[in-house]
Amino acid sequence: MRNITTRRPERDYGQAFADTTLPNPLPTTPSATNGREEFSTNNTNSGKQSWGIDQDDKGRMLFANNNGLLVYDGVEWTTYPIANYTIVRCVKYDKSLHVIFAGASNEFGYYQTDPLTHRLTYHSLSTLLPPDQRFFGEVWNIDIDGEHVVFKTKLNTYLCDKSLKHVTKRPTVEAYSRWKGAEKLADKNVKAIVKVGKDYIVATETDGLYAYDGKELHPYPTPFSDYLKANEVFCAASNGNRLALGTVKGGLVMFDLKTHQTYFANIETNLLNNTVLAIFFDNANNLWLGLDNGIACALPDRPYQELFATPQSSIGTGYTSLQKNGLLYLGTNQSLYYTKFPLANGPYPTPKTPVNGISGQIWRLQDIDGMTLCGADNGAYIIEGTHATKIQGLSGTWCFVKLNHHPGYVLASDYKGLAVLKQEGNRLVVVSRPTGCSEASANIVEDRDGSLWLSHWQKGVFHFKLSADLKHTPLLERFGRKEGLYANENNLVTEINGRVYVSSGDGLYQYDGAKHQLVRNERMSKLFNFLGTSLGIWQLPNGQLWAYKVGYMALATPKANGQWDVDSILYKNLNKQLQIGMGNFGIASPEQTIFNGNTGFLLVSNKHRANKVTNPVMVSRITALTEQGDSLIYAYTYGQDETPKISIAHGLNQIVINYVMPEYRDEHDVVYSIYMEGYDKHWSTESYETSKDYKLSRGTYTFHVKARNLVTGKVDEATIILSVSPAWYESWPAIIVYLGLLALGGRYAYQRLQARTQRELVRMKAENEQKMIRLKNEQLERELKHRYSELADSTMNLARKNDILQQIDAQLDSLSESIRREDAKASITKAIKDIRDDIKNNLTEDDNWDKFEKNFNLVYDNFMKKLRTHFPSLNKTDLKLCAYLKMDLSSKEMASLLNISVRSIETARYRLRKKLNLEGGDNLTEFIQNIAQSNEEGQEEGNNPFINI
Repeated sequence: MRNITTRRPERDYGQAFADTTLPNPLPTTPSATNGREEFSTNNTNSGKQSWGIDQDDKGRMLFANNNGLLVYDGVEWTTYPIANYTIVRCVKYDKSLHVIFAGASNEFGYYQTDPLTHRLTYHSLSTLLPPDQRFFGEVWNIDIDGEHVVFKTKLNTYLCDKSLKHVTKRPTVEAYSRWKGAEKLADKNVKAIVKVGKDYIVATETDGLYAYDGKELHPYPTPFSDYLKANEVFCAASNGNRLALGTVKGGLVMFDLKTHQTYFANIETNLLNNTVLAIFFDNANNLWLGLDNGIACALPDRPYQELFATPQSSIGTGYTSLQKNGLLYLGTNQSLYYTKFPLANGPYPTPKTPVNGISGQIWRLQDIDGMTLCGADNGAYIIEGTHATKIQGLSGTWCFVKLNHHPGYVLASDYKGLAVLKQEGNRLVVVSRPTGCSEASANIVEDRDGSLWLSHWQKGVFHFKLSADLKHTPLLERFGRKEGLYANENNLVTEINGRVYVSSGDGLYQYDGAKHQLVRNERMSKLFNFLGTSLGIWQLPNGQLWAYKVGYMALATPKANGQWDVDSILYKNLNKQLQIGMGNFGIASPEQTIFNGNTGFLLVSNKHRANKVTNPVMVSRITALTEQGDSLIYAYTYGQDETPKISIAHGLNQIVINYVMPEYRDEHDVVYSIYMEGYDKHWSTESYETSKDYKLSRGTYTFHVKARNLVTGKVDEATIILSVSPAWYESWPAIIVYLGLLALGGRYAYQRLQARTQRELVRMKAENEQKMIRLKNEQLERELKHRYSELADSTMNLARKNDILQQIDAQLDSLSESIRREDAKASITKAIKDIRDDIKNNLTEDDNWDKFEKNFNLVYDNFMKKLRTHFPSLNKTDLKLCAYLKMDLSSKEMASLLNISVRSIETARYRLRKKLNLEGGDNLTEFIQNIAQSNEEGQEEGNNPFINI
């Protein structure tokens, strides 16, 4: 016999959830503690006792509870009271009718989804009985027999046909009363009858088990018969391979009908209580227990179980283990323990005893040449039976390495570095502390050529050899990031099929002796998930490989063709329970491995085959969120063959959609991805979330949810169509009213627009007429100014010309008189020279400039005056040049007026540009003309044109 010890839950789905796990039975399987999923009254929000259990076709669990029908889908618990609000004693799901039958006190009937309320609603069948037959006590059992549903009480049985309209009463007659040998049960209290293959097993309360093989009833002796008699059997169930029995005082007893091994779960193994009122195997072979206070789920098909993990049996964090000579040694952070192996079967935790002579943290247990070596925090020890003898000369020791190329010698790695030990009889002595490679490590492997590989958690990987005298360790190579590894840190050395590999963050590397390099092995690197973190890889004697790191665990099994079969799904949730950083694995049997756990140890099957049962995904509920509270819009309806189509009132358009794939075997065992057609652009990323909020506008949407079961690897999808009604203001009557109002409003607006347009046309016509008159006046004024300017220019030029000619005429008259008098030649020559000088002076000096400037300002609105004000650096020549530019004279004309050459005019223009602060690309003439134009505009607008420029 073996026990099932359990642990309290560590996770929370809105209710606490732990699990009882039972291993695949093996003849050499040791007793083990296992996880279990447990639900207290607070977790289920229902009654404390559950008296019957069943499962529907979607995988949801159904419980006959003190408070009514209790439904659990793996995420949420929901209670549905029965008609008379009494305790529900039994429950049965009928797949053909898609209803849930239930029996209670003086009441039996069925639950069916109401199409209006979308809730499971109870319908009484006992009301079909005559009034005088409706007091029949407790209904303890429901069975579906052909075309009838059978409700059984202590005294009577009630048969209801599948039309659910007729009920017939009959006296209760037990089937076993017709069996040969039934007289053996005459004075026995029969609690359960279960069919196993072609046989039946009868469980009595205190008189053990009986078996009926179709011929005769006879006692069915088991190694736990006395335990059953002492603890009072109350219920039983079988899945064909296992027989499970619930007791009043001793919890659960489960018997494997093939291996004849027994498993126990009770308060001693951390079960909530010892009274099991109901028991049921679900479609994935999980074993559900209705307890006197709560619900538990044992997991017989989980590939691992826990050893010494309960508060009653705790031995601390597991670091290392070794099975040898009928004893199992277990090294923890507390001490070194031993227990008998195979572990004794029984209803109570297996006892463990500290090894004498050793205490403190234990790092490593190894068997080398028949000698059991133990590395501990306070030194190294040889373990003989139940006693430990310390090896002198070593401090805290990480590991030991058998030196195959130096028979009789062992290399040890302790806190000080490396040490060579020599075997002398049944003891080891330190013979040297070799110099050279002085790094300490718990990860050292000897290669085929006798060289050694050591990984340091920070410094990389060291490759070295021992000298012939074992006193030196010459370093051959050191490998890190510079030498091609993924990183210097956390590389690990391992041995696979006799070859040394280095596990780094991007795969497995092998040593190329010719090149003295580590070369990545592509084929082996593709087996596992590295992704930036090295894997601990350990090979079992049968050739299988365990690969593990934080968040990942896989088992690779070699195939006949040289390939590997890798399973990274089955063991994924085992990883979070492992103590990964220290110690080594242990071998319990050829098919079971002992892992170091955070709370003890784990016994893992490396030949396990997962149960591939996968429940379908479903949209379990749609709820509208309103100010008045939540309103249920939809709940899953049994027997749906087509995609549900749900209508949602506009006022209920803010919704929460809940969805689930029932799965009870492990934590975080299903991931979901969702997509709402008409709302989302693409599928969401996978997550553990089982609900989604939406605020939908009017229209039709199709909601898709896709679930991937991480236990089985299977994917399923569910779809539901949602149609959101328009708001009242979006309805057709409202739209018709809107159209009428729009027509009236349009007519009124059109009339107003016509009147406004007419007024605007009259106003615009008057404004245009005034504007045309103003523009015409302005044009006439500009033309008048231009003509006046031209007249003034001509008048000034004529006046100047007349003045010069009169002066020259007077001088010529004087010269004529001198010639007539025959004055001296010199005198005549001088007179001619004076005339020429006067002409020249009149060309260079303009005595009439002031008069010219005054007239120019009159014509051009004080242009010269404003030039002087804003450009005070301009001299008279500059002003003249500006005036001539304004008059749009050519360079030749300006040169004649200024009595200079055309080239000099260009020079004068260049200097004027500088004084006016013009850039290289600016045009001087345009600038002068713009000043004039701006001047005119400025006068109209009241602005200063020079400031604007």
